[in-house]
Parts: sequence; structure tokens; C-alpha cells
Amino acid sequence: GFLALYRPYKIDFKKLTLSLLVGIVAIALSIYLYSDASKTWLQIIAALSFPILLLGHFSYQKKLRRSLRAVAFAIAIALCYYSFTPMPLIYELNFEAKQASKFFPFLLSEIPFDQKSFIYYQTHLPFVQAKKLPKLSSIKNKTVVIESHTNRNLILTYILQLQKSNIPYILLQSKQEPSYQLQNWLPKIRNYSFFRIYYSKNLENKLFSRKNISKKYLYVKNKITNANSHLEIAKTLNQIIIYNYYYRDAAIRSKELFFQSYQKYADYFYKKKQYNQALQAIKLCYLFDKTNEKLNEKAFLSLLKLTPIESHIPIMEELQKNSKYKEAILNRLYPLYVRQKNYQLAIDKNEELIRLYQKSQKEDEIEDLKIEKAKLYIESANFIKAQSLIRSELRKDPESLRWNKVVENLNFHIEEKKRRSRDANYY
Repeated sequence: GFLALYRPYKIDFKKLTLSLLVGIVAIALSIYLYSDASKTWLQIIAALSFPILLLGHFSYQKKLRRSLRAVAFAIAIALCYYSFTPMPLIYELNFEAKQASKFFPFLLSEIPFDQKSFIYYQTHLPFVQAKKLPKLSSIKNKTVVIESHTNRNLILTYILQLQKSNIPYILLQSKQEPSYQLQNWLPKIRNYSFFRIYYSKNLENKLFSRKNISKKYLYVKNKITNANSHLEIAKTLNQIIIYNYYYRDAAIRSKELFFQSYQKYADYFYKKKQYNQALQAIKLCYLFDKTNEKLNEKAFLSLLKLTPIESHIPIMEELQKNSKYKEAILNRLYPLYVRQKNYQLAIDKNEELIRLYQKSQKEDEIEDLKIEKAKLYIESANFIKAQSLIRSELRKDPESLRWNKVVENLNFHIEEKKRRSRDANYY
């Protein structure tokens, strides 16, 4: 813009071309370096309009009055300030959470998180998230909750503005990330399993109980805070509950908080019809409690909405213990084990289905399963069991085309095995 308004009236074309190239490079670098901190649409307008101004006819420059030049200068400064100044003037930080969700046992913090008293921005907590950073003027009697995962400097700049405006905030951070250096404006920190929180001074008495925390709870907390996995935490809590009666109640309470945290994730994702994430949360819930019938129902309905994959197996193994879901789950679980070539488990599930269908006298389904069972024996080279099953079925119907095809398949595999054995002995 300044090149267009203030360049000399007569200038060498090569110098003008060079200045244009420098300007284009500067604009490209600005968009690349500041795309997260500036209004993208304004950058695009600037990138398109400034070269047009530069390439235009500028004979009017001699006639520009000082007042007009001053106005142009002020507009240019305002646009730069608006475009490239960090928070809180710029509110559109559109980085999206990754598909693979993080799950924090956030209820351990004892903070009464809800949708009414808090505004959430880009956190992995199971609440509706704001699409833009909340403007300071719009925050009324609420606490801002932000998660630090990318754009750390911008988030901290925004936190600093909240601190100056005496607006309460909570900064959530995964323990997988390096912690912040505590400063006067980021003074409070609490550590929990898998996450830590930083919070403003004005929340100390509002959110956290002033009564002394029991030694029992501190003992259990210290045992699990630095654990590396949910499975390790579940095992530790179970051991305390079984073998350490003095700390048993504190361990049970901690176990409940883990379960309730992940149950909220499951409910949240299920309502949003994000069934894969709901199942991930349910899988964590099962580490701490497998008896919740509402959770089992959500797990079952979520599985029906999705194509079965290997990561669903632990949940399906748990659900198939319940007679209410057994048949539907076995029909989805059995093909997974076949696909994995886990022949023994596939045969076990096959036999369970046969027993179920025998009770309801579904003869066609039973015959299909027995043929599949014979094929599994053949594929696993268990020819003796395959022959035994085939003979038993052929006695009932010697002319059965389906079973005679299975016999041909068995004979082919036996001959193939003998041929490979002869070839191995020959060499």
C-alpha cells in the first residue's frame, strides 16, 4: 500500500518489478508465518488488492493532499494491527482436535465442570466447545477452560489478557506435553493422572475445598498420579481394594471417579453419534466397572452402527457374557477371529453359536456353522477333527452336496500337505 501511495512518480521499471517481487514474497511469508494469528480472509484481500494498486496508473499521486496521505497511513496501520496482533483482538484459531480422542479422568480434580458455568475452547473434555476464543467482553460470570496442545504462545497471550481482566480461567494440559514455567500470572497448578491444570488465583476458594484432604486419599492419589496407563491404574486400585483395608474406601472412590469421567465421555460421544469415540470411552469404563447396564446398552447399540474391527473385540467379549446381547455379538465377533486366523477362538465362538441355535432349533444356521467349523479345522491343518465332523454329518445325509464338497476340500489339503512333505524330504 505504501509503495503505491509514496513511490516516486518516475521510477525505473526494473526497480518497480523488484519491489513487486519483494512485496509478493513478504505477503507470502506473512500468510505462512501468521496464518494462525491473523484473519485469513483479510490476508487474501490484501494479497489480491495490493498488487493491483501497484500495477495501476498512479499519476494522481502528485495531487494527493497531506490529509489524504495521513488517512491512508492511519488505515494501513490499523489494518496491520488488526491482522497481525495476537490475542485478544484475533479470535479465530481454527485448529481441530485429532480424530483419536484424549480422555482425561477430569472428575478427579473435584471441579464441578458443566455447560452453564464454564466456556470450553478446543478442550478434550466432554462438553460443547466454542468455535472461537471467547471475547473478553462476552464472558459474564463464567470460567474459561482452554486446553494447551498447539499454538502455546497464542494461548498464553490470551490467558495473560484474562488475567489482566480478572476473568477466571483453567488451562488444561496433557502430561505428555512439557509443563509451563510458573509465573506471576500463571501461579496455580495441580497434577492428576494423565493431566495437569493451571488456574487463576480467584478460583482457589471457589472451586477447591478448603478442608484438609485425607491422608488416605493422598496415599491413593500418589500411587496412581504418575501411572503410564489406565490398565496400570485399574490394577493398582484393585490391589489396594483387595489387600489394603485401611485405604480401601479411598481406592473405591477413586475408581468411581475414573469410571464416571469416562462414562461422561461415552454419553457425550454417543449423543453426537460419534460411535467409535464412544466405544473408546466405554473400553476405558470397563477397566473400572463392567456392571453398568446403561453403559452396556450404549456399547451394544454403538457396535451395531459400525463395521466390526479388531479394536472392538474387548468390548464384544464383555458383552457376549450377557445373554441379552450374546447372539448378536457372537455373530459379529466370530468373523473377526476367522479374519485374524485365530482358529481356536473362532471355533470356540462357532460352537457357542451352534449351542444357541440348537436351543431355538435353527437347523439351516446350524448346518452352515458346522460346515464353517469343518473348514476352520481344515485351514488349521487339524485334519483328524475335520474328518470326524464330516463323517458324523454324512451319516445323516450321505448324498449332501455341501458336505461332499467339504470332503473334496479336505482331500485336496491332505494331498497338498503330503506333496510338500515329499518335496522337503527330497531336497
